[in-house]
Amino acid sequence: MAVRRRDPAGMKAEVLPNADGPLLEANQVVALRVGIGRDADLSLDRPQDLLRESERLGGRLVSSATAFLTGAECPFRCVYCDLWRHTVPGRTPAGAIASQVEWSIAQLRDAAGRPEVHTLKLYNASNFFDERAVPSADDDAILAALDGFERVVVECHPRILLGRGGAERASRYAEESAGLEIALGLETAAPGGLERLGKGATLVDFAQAFEKATRLGATIRAFVLHGIPGGSDHDLHPDRQRQWTLETVRWARERGASLVSIIPVRGGNGAMERLAARGLWRRPTLAELLAVAEEAVALEAPDFEVLVDCWDLEALQDAGAPGDTAQERRIERLRALDREGSGLLRVERGGGRDT
Repeated sequence: MAVRRRDPAGMKAEVLPNADGPLLEANQVVALRVGIGRDADLSLDRPQDLLRESERLGGRLVSSATAFLTGAECPFRCVYCDLWRHTVPGRTPAGAIASQVEWSIAQLRDAAGRPEVHTLKLYNASNFFDERAVPSADDDAILAALDGFERVVVECHPRILLGRGGAERASRYAEESAGLEIALGLETAAPGGLERLGKGATLVDFAQAFEKATRLGATIRAFVLHGIPGGSDHDLHPDRQRQWTLETVRWARERGASLVSIIPVRGGNGAMERLAARGLWRRPTLAELLAVAEEAVALEAPDFEVLVDCWDLEALQDAGAPGDTAQERRIERLRALDREGSGLLRVERGGGRDT
């Protein structure tokens, strides 16, 4: 039965959709992939890409590299996800991830063998502590290769992190690698939101995973989606979407996350297009993403930073206004917020930069 509650933003009464299950079942999500397909040229010897960039950490920019590893698909079937395109069918062969990590790190060391970047992200389009995706037989080689890096970021689903095997492996990585950061796809704290997304986890699971990571000595990066599907037209209202995103950022901050990355939902996986046709999803605009980013960055606090995923922002441009000056200004503003965070807002308000 739907629940009705008063809307604090002054809009019409909010009708919360049932939280009984996903908007699309797992078999439907898979069926809607027809015509999209996996990447055809994936290699198990080298990563798909090794990207160098800079990332804000503790109010400063640090050098960073991301290795996009190839392995088995995530066992969960979230309605928004398209990462399965960058995976291989079946289990990841033993040795494959270790080879990809070793190759990546070889590119990131100088002539004396020292790491050339501060942070290394090992993203495998799945769950790093899942035996099927990253065999534990590779752990010795991976941990040996990581020697010298100041921060290592891996991604994992909370249910896998909380499981016995996942928890044991995470504990070892936290002990043997410096500065382990575990990225958790929190996505949303909206009522029934995780259930609608088919996330396979509840906010209770996430709270326990945050606590587990903290006990291990790892820091937490939380991915937060902006523009999630809803159960009604009212859910898609920009004010409602902004409220949900900001509530999720606060939720992560209050439970000890050191960093939140806001990611606009872009679609393109078949399932999101089906939801859009049913009136249950609408791609967020650049203006909407910028509005929520401004407010989210203002929530920064000591030891808590908010980043904005600036990959392919051009895809969020209004279809009728490609190359529009206002659109270009929004993109540059989003990139500036990602680089400088609340420090940018303080400068604009006359507060000066921190030194």
